Amino acid sequence: MGNLLMALSEAGTSVPTAAPAVKIDVSSVDFMQVLTVLMDLLPTMLPVAVACAAFRKGISFILSFVRGA
Repeated sequence: MGNLLMALSEAGTSVPTAAPAVKIDVSSVDFMQVLTVLMDLLPTMLPVAVACAAFRKGISFILSFVRGA
């Protein structure tokens, strides 16, 4: 692959290069606000997660019951 890139660059064809890494400064982010938002979402997300698990278990139980019949 390196030889191909060398040949392309010698032929005058532009060789794509990787974009420079973007560094994001997170020193000014208040992570307590992030934690507060996550804690506010917990009462909504916990019942949804339990309902999804219960639905999955229920479907599994019904399918095993039908297979055994």
